Amino acid sequence: MKYFLLTALLSASFASYAQKAPYSFQTIPLPLEIADRNNQFSGLHLYKDELLLLSESRLQERAEAKVYALNLNTLDKQLAGKAQDIAYRKYAIRGLSTIRAR
Repeated sequence: MKYFLLTALLSASFASYAQKAPYSFQTIPLPLEIADRNNQFSGLHLYKDELLLLSESRLQERAEAKVYALNLNTLDKQLAGKAQDIAYRKYAIRGLSTIRAR
């Protein structure tokens, strides 16, 4: 019985050691406006050919409410090692102070 448990534990540890992670992490240099340390993002969303970065709404600090849209093609080029600035757009969210007042 001891040997069976030892064999089972060893084979389980070898099986987990042999598996490789299905992905790897890479750092992507973001545009300066997005990489600003005062930016806080609460979510991500893929929409068509864009990655949307949903900014944290900080009305009490009078911070601008916005959503950044990063172009996926330029992100792919960055990941492939081709030096290119990441194309993005910024969408302002209007009317949050009115909603908050209600």
